[in-house]
Amino acid sequence: MMLGMIGGGQLGQMFCLAASSLGYKTCVIDPQQNCPASSVASEFIKADYDDKNALDMMIKKCYAITIEFENIPLKAAEYLNQKTIFYPPPLALEICQNRILEKNFLKNNQILTADFLSIQNENDLKNIDNFIYPAILKTAKLGYDGKGQVICHNAKEASEAFYNLKQQQCILEKKINLQKEVSQIVAINKDKQKYHLPIAENIHINGILSKSTAPAKIDNNTKKEIEKITAKIAINLNYQGILSIEFFIDENNNVMVNELAPRTHNSGHYSMDGCLSSQFDQQVRVMADLPFGNSLLLFKTEMTNILGDDYKNGELDIKKILSDDKNKLHLYGKTEDRIGRKMGHINHCYINI
Repeated sequence: MMLGMIGGGQLGQMFCLAASSLGYKTCVIDPQQNCPASSVASEFIKADYDDKNALDMMIKKCYAITIEFENIPLKAAEYLNQKTIFYPPPLALEICQNRILEKNFLKNNQILTADFLSIQNENDLKNIDNFIYPAILKTAKLGYDGKGQVICHNAKEASEAFYNLKQQQCILEKKINLQKEVSQIVAINKDKQKYHLPIAENIHINGILSKSTAPAKIDNNTKKEIEKITAKIAINLNYQGILSIEFFIDENNNVMVNELAPRTHNSGHYSMDGCLSSQFDQQVRVMADLPFGNSLLLFKTEMTNILGDDYKNGELDIKKILSDDKNKLHLYGKTEDRIGRKMGHINHCYINI
């Protein structure tokens, strides 16, 4: 059996490795010849994500197809969904591609988020009640890892930020007093059965995930609430596949949804070494119609991202990282170490035997 992946970044790479461990071949489409997944996929097709000939080739080869990032052309997802087994549902993908659609979906389903306003043009920024500030102006589409986001303390700053963001569709989201950020990943099969992975606690620096630690330091009531919200979102999206949800917990212990991702997630990388079955194992199992694996957390695990900033003259000090024998290093094979670019990660396993 062959499984398909649209997108050849590190999430696609780790999916291919997980599929291979279960004996499955993989096919990847990506426009970049030297993307991380190209070196591990059984077959690699260099093509744009909406190249119909490439999609048809993948459809003929693969039992099921999924994505590694949410910003593939929606029409490509709809085409795949019509022709083959495709994860996630295109409607869910459409919602996750646009922060305004996403926030309105959550609001309509009585799921708590930070207060927000839809900003379509300059006039929408006028006569806004000052309760919204301080706020974060975010582009409705394509922003990730802190890109397309500007902190604003007043209307003047919001107007300047909107201009600098090319006056594209945005949301203005009230900045909350954070206690912590956590994330939940859930695997959902074709029978709508769900498997929740352990909740991770996350630390971001300059909008980029720096560390994720599992288990998160939350009480049992908060854990149950997060799992309840996750299940509610999955049901209302009619979801199948891997769904990742980022949550805010404010200073009053209110649990709010921040963002949805219809795929595996950076904050779930701890599961590669901390769990019996990783998020990528679960992804493969869902696509291949296999039973869920057990994602029991074997020991506390702290994932630290390696960025281009950590390289000196193009080199990473691997010897220093591996001098701690509880560190497990995962590098993605990227050749250009740009500032802020995710190059790999370290899982530090708190093993006590």
